[in-house]
Order: sequence, then C-alpha cells, then structure tokens
Amino acid sequence: MIKLMQLLQPLFRWLVAYGHFSRRINARFYLGLSVILSMGLVGYVLYQDHSSGGEGAPYNAGTLDSAMKYRFSGPAPSDDIVIIDIDERSLAKMAEEYGRWPWPRSVFAELLLSLDEIGTQSIVFNLMFSDADIKDPDSDELFAYAASELKQVVYPITRLPEKNDDQSEVEVGMLQGAEYQTESFGRRTVAVIYPYFETTHSHLGVNNLIIEDDGIIRKSFLRYQDKGFSLAGITSRVIEHLGQVPHEMPNDYLINWRNKRGAYQRVPFVDVYASLTGADESFDMKSLAGKVVIIGATAPGLAIPKVTPVDRSADDNMIIANAIDDAINNTYLRPISLWMQALMGCLFLLLLALLYLRGISGTIIDVVFWIAQSAAVAITVISVSYTPYLFDLTLLVYAGMAFYIIEKVHTFSVERSRIGIHPFKPNFDFNEVITLRCEIDEQRPQEHVYCKFEETFGHKNVFFINELFSDESILADSLPSASYIIVNAEQAAVEATIAALPSQLGESLAILRAVANIDSNDSAEYFQEITRRCLENALHTINA
Repeated sequence: MIKLMQLLQPLFRWLVAYGHFSRRINARFYLGLSVILSMGLVGYVLYQDHSSGGEGAPYNAGTLDSAMKYRFSGPAPSDDIVIIDIDERSLAKMAEEYGRWPWPRSVFAELLLSLDEIGTQSIVFNLMFSDADIKDPDSDELFAYAASELKQVVYPITRLPEKNDDQSEVEVGMLQGAEYQTESFGRRTVAVIYPYFETTHSHLGVNNLIIEDDGIIRKSFLRYQDKGFSLAGITSRVIEHLGQVPHEMPNDYLINWRNKRGAYQRVPFVDVYASLTGADESFDMKSLAGKVVIIGATAPGLAIPKVTPVDRSADDNMIIANAIDDAINNTYLRPISLWMQALMGCLFLLLLALLYLRGISGTIIDVVFWIAQSAAVAITVISVSYTPYLFDLTLLVYAGMAFYIIEKVHTFSVERSRIGIHPFKPNFDFNEVITLRCEIDEQRPQEHVYCKFEETFGHKNVFFINELFSDESILADSLPSASYIIVNAEQAAVEATIAALPSQLGESLAILRAVANIDSNDSAEYFQEITRRCLENALHTINA
C-alpha cells in the first residue's frame, strides 16, 4: 500500500495543481473545452478528407455494423430477384447423371436458353469457365452458341491483384466496355480472369467484392474503378438489361442489407433443371418470367463464405442480390456527410458548455447528457430501420463522452480543492481566519458567492464546508441546511466583500468569530478552532 501511495504521489501533485488552477478558470473552462473539442472534430474531418482525397467513408464501420444488426426493420428483399443455388443437394442429385462437379457445360447452356425462353429480364451467371473442356468439346460448343444468342446474361470477370499485371497479356483496351482516360491506359496490361468463350466477352461484369480492411463487406459498385480505367460491374450490366435510367447514386455505395423482412427466394439448381427437362415439374419454371436470376454456387468447396455486417458466412450470390436490389430500387444507404456529423457534434458540445455556464445543476446536466447520448444511438438505429439514410452520430457521441469525462475530472478537482479534501488540504499563510455561515441553498447564487470570494482573496485562501456530517449520517437530518465559508483574510476585507454582494445574498452570510493569534505553523490548531466555531454555530441554531 505504501508503494502504491508513493506511485500515486505524482498524480496527487498534478491533481492539486490542476485543482487550484481550475478554480481560477472555472467559468471559462466549459466554453474553452467545447471549443477545443470542436476544433478536434474539425481537424478529424479535414484529416479524413485529405487522406482519402475527399472521398473518405463518412461513417463509422462499427456503428454501421451494430445499427444494421440491431435495427428494427429494413427494406424487404425484392420478389423480382431469384437465386438459383448450386447447393449440396444439387451436387448430390446431379452426380447421379453427370458425375462429380464440374458438370458438362451443356447443362448450363440448356438452363440459360430455357430461362431466356420464358422471359427472364436479366441473368447473372456467377460461375467461371476460364478454360476449355477438352474432354467434352461438344458441350463447350453448345455453351458458346447459347452465349452468342443470349443478350440478357452477365458473365463474370475477376480482377486479380495489380502485382500480376506485368505477367498478363490482356490489355485494358481489349476488354469490351472498358473506359480509360488515355490511349496509354488502353494499352496497359491488366491481370484478369474471364470466360474462355469469346461469345461471352461483350457481356462481362466484374464480380469482385469490396472487402474492407477488417475483412467485412459493406459496399458495392456500379463500375469497377482502377487506376486510369474502369470496367462494367455486374450491377451496371443488370441495369442495362432492365433498360432503366440509372438513379443518381455514387459509383461505390453502402449496401442496405435485407436482414429483417425475409430473404431472397432461393431455388436449388437441381429443382430448376429437373423442371426444364421434365423429370420433375414440381417447380414451375414460368415463375421465373420477368425476374432477375442469379446462378451461383454455395456448396462447401465451391464457394468461400464472406463476412457482412449482418451475416458471418454470407455467399456471393446473396451479396450480389442485395447490391442489385439497392441499385434497381434506389434503396442503398446514404450516410450524412462528415461535416454534418462534425457540426452536430459541435452544437452538442456548445449546448453542454452553455448548460454549465448557466449554472444548471450537475444532476440535471447528467440527465440531459445521457438522454442525448441515448437519443443519438436511437436516431442512428431508427434511421437505418425505416429510411435509406444513415444518420451516423458517432462523432457526436464520442465528442460528448470526451467532454463528459474531462468535465468530471475537472469538477472533481474543483470540488475537492474548494472544500480542502486531501490531497487539497489548505496551508494558510496568515494568522487570521474568518468563518462565515452561508444559508444559500440554490446552486447558482451559491456559486456566485463562492466565485466572488475566490476572486477577491485568491483560491488558495478560500475554502468551503458544504456539510458538517455526511448525508448518510443519522445526524445530518438534525442539522439545519447551511454551509460554511473559510476565508484566510482580515475581517474588515471580508465585511467589505459581503457588502459588495447583492443585498439578498449578503444577508444570507453571517460572520462567526475570527480565529486569530494562533501560530501560523500549527495548522492543526487552526482547523480545531474552525471546527469548534462551526459546531457551536450549528448547536446554537438547533437550540434556537
């Protein structure tokens, strides 16, 4: 314990120094703190803008994830989007006729032709056939024919890491639909994987996912943006198929996950294929007419689960479905700007400062603070529950919490220094101490009196006794409500200060007998005498 106290001595000395200093600036502290924290908010936004070229994510990832997970509602998944799922059951059933995966490409050619025949609006073929099937060239020929006939199908193209570009023979200009800034970018080689079949090359859409640094997918894109060029994404291809005029939306957008009002319709591949071949017509192929159909694999070994804010093992097809749904129906999440977040944080800081400057009770301010913090969280959750807007008030919450914590340290130091609690025990320099009885209950006028005495005599020469006995003591109820002011000064100066106060306040102060003619080095005698004066006064008041 002794060693612990020795280690804490520097902290105690700092608290004492800060306690005395804070009593000097008490009235200006709150406004100054709000200004400093507001400058911090502005600096943070400027840094984000600079580091991201003005395109920084205006949201806190953790806040977004929590809001999405715990929101009350959300957009419903579109009935016009259907996933044909190559799941474990499909692998097992199809193996009876076609063997183990991969199946002949003629199987997929038949499916694509059948889907086109019944009138699907768009087909996302999220399977990669990057090499020829040398064992079944006839199957490849049928698939190539189907691809040449079908105009409403998107085939995947995958962007590989940039470090592989030098090893590639594919130039950007060779990719249909590529847009590039200059001819030199068009001649740049780019590492990509795309289908072996030339008949698919005019219908390619990038199927890469935006995986953030923490491994979570929160955003999607219309066009894949690279250095100096861009490629059509799956979503932009689907919009072309639908003949829609694209909504005014950013190229990269936050996905508004469908996690509260059902899921997209999923149909096992084997059921669809059995229906089109007539082997089992329990599934109605015509139900896919007018739909956007996504064909992809979810079976273990064929697909790698991804992490989203609402699912720790999401498959690519579900992610693509959400992204397409948002782009088609204009439901993508729109976060408020960082500057708006900073402005709201600054206004909240100013409100807290004004409450303290107005002398509002600390208890009331605590209630206001926690209500505001809770409201900020509620607004964030409600906004993503019932609107396509993300009112991310993280900056307000963080700024308010910083203000609150610093204010509590400040208040602790001020109050302990003001009442002389260890380690703020006073060390008087004079041999005359005046004790005053103060019968002011309201906080604001009481604070006015305290500040007047501190301003006149110096904060080291004025201390306050708010209660002779703790509120928990059974003796506390027997004593009248009163506090005492201990002033290390001559009585005439104290009387002059009382006279300078408004009459109503001055009349609430009564000077007890001065403590004088005591050795200034014997602080114990001073405090014993002060204690005697206060207790005698309290006893006299009770008897009266």
